Amino acid sequence: MCVISESARQASQPLSDATRLFCTKHYFFPQPIMETTSYEARISLALNALQRDLKLSNRAVAKIYTVNKDTLRDRRAGRPARCDIQPNSRKLTDLEEKTIVQYIVELCARAFHLRLLYVEDIANRLLRERDAPPVGVR
Repeated sequence: MCVISESARQASQPLSDATRLFCTKHYFFPQPIMETTSYEARISLALNALQRDLKLSNRAVAKIYTVNKDTLRDRRAGRPARCDIQPNSRKLTDLEEKTIVQYIVELCARAFHLRLLYVEDIANRLLRERDAPPVGVR
């Protein structure tokens, strides 16, 4: 919708090309409404629906809740979401990471200028204890 001044409306002349271009160019189309539920929430709802009604198929429930049918099948089989799985490239355990953080906090409390080399050194010492490869570029 283009808003035109009252004087332009009262004039019996048709709109000029410049006015039409301005109205077309500056009209903002309404933005689509964002989904209020997240994808994981919809998957959870779909899994609950499958448990309640055994006659429903994965494909039908996936279409109703707008989720991928393969993802729904995997979650139903017990496979966790990718974001919940620990990455393969992670070298340090949670305890080792906490130890490094504690080391960093202690050094900062003593007003020691911390360098990346020191953090890498403590990480390599921890990894050496369990015969794991050291941290590095690759």
